[in-house]
Amino acid sequence: GQCGHGDQRIRNLPTEISALQGKRVVQAAAGYFFSLVLTQGHEVFSFGYGDAGELGHGDTQHQHLPKLVEALRGRRVVEIACDEASLVMTESGDVLEFGRSVRNKFLKILVPDSVAVAPVIGPMVVAMGIEEGRERRRD
Repeated sequence: GQCGHGDQRIRNLPTEISALQGKRVVQAAAGYFFSLVLTQGHEVFSFGYGDAGELGHGDTQHQHLPKLVEALRGRRVVEIACDEASLVMTESGDVLEFGRSVRNKFLKILVPDSVAVAPVIGPMVVAMGIEEGRERRRD
């Protein structure tokens, strides 16, 4: 299901995700058995295994097709990253996490939750361009 095609077949070649046709994808991220996609319209879609809430839908259900993360509607997400958890950064610089918390690996967050930037410095946050509590500036 983490490939987003509605099945669990292994694909050896890149294959277009038909459920995302008509969406302009600007970023994709792959975590442990799940994926996130960010569109030009600042929408976040998730699919794959959701055991720890990493898909952001308020449950632990698996999604075999891309599903809009409704809890992020209107948040103007500009960056995504994932590992065991999912992190998103909004246009205003807010960082939200869901899934197995980067702050506490035993905590499962089922819907996007605000994160204080400074305590979550790590590979996922650096990948998003946040270093020492400051976001990367794009010119």
